[in-house]
Amino acid sequence: MTDQPHVETTPELSQEQAAELAAMDAAAAELGPELPGLGPEPEPPQQIPTAELVQPLVALLCVTVAPAWAITEEEQAQLSGAYAAVIDKYFPDGVPMGPEVGAVMVTAAIVMPRLGQPLKATEPEPEGADNADD
Repeated sequence: MTDQPHVETTPELSQEQAAELAAMDAAAAELGPELPGLGPEPEPPQQIPTAELVQPLVALLCVTVAPAWAITEEEQAQLSGAYAAVIDKYFPDGVPMGPEVGAVMVTAAIVMPRLGQPLKATEPEPEGADNADD
């Protein structure tokens, strides 16, 4: 026996085999990649500006904590922008939250100012209903 490593040699392709291989390569190219990650990179999801995320919270606080101050929408936008800059400073890659947190914030901004109100509209009592027992 010899101590030389075993080396495989590739046989020469006939013209017919080469044409068949080229046809298979062309068909595969038309189908595109089958495995994820082999195709083009997907576009990253668009990031919502931090000021838009903070706006519902600022509006909620303005209505619930200091309603008598009557803070205008323009002033709320200024507050949102200022606090968004602070948040962006500490979270430069974006606020680490999913859409669930945004949904909760918007829901809170809509529901909190109405918590003192009844859930259903009350029907007015007909006139003379108090005197029916007299």
